[in-house]
Amino acid sequence: MKFYGNANLQKNQLQNPSLEVVSSFPANPVVGSLIFKGNTVYICVNVQDYPVWVPLTRDIESYIHNQAESTATWTITHDLNCDIVSVTVYDENSKMIIPSEIQLTSKTTATVTLSAAMTGRAIISAGDTDGMRAPTE
Repeated sequence: MKFYGNANLQKNQLQNPSLEVVSSFPANPVVGSLIFKGNTVYICVNVQDYPVWVPLTRDIESYIHNQAESTATWTITHDLNCDIVSVTVYDENSKMIIPSEIQLTSKTTATVTLSAAMTGRAIISAGDTDGMRAPTE
């Protein structure tokens, strides 16, 4: 991943950024990495010892779902009340899993479909992305 520009996290500024565009999240995320995906800049952060991709926003809220029952479809009810969320899934061994499908069924519910039944954890993050999206030209 290539990044050019200046990031001043104390003043909440990203100046003259130039990021490599990706079509999917990297399988082996590195905390502190930045990517540009779907017109949004994401940063990889540590949430309870798990690397999670979150959009650069003014405010970020997260919900952690622990899936105790082994199943290929996880229904996650969260309290984030948002149309745009980032979902990161881990198996019972804390290995990041790329789901077959993620569906947001409401502002407070997501369904994650996996290729096989398993237990694990999903971290759902949402934030205020106003002003953080690339121009649509």
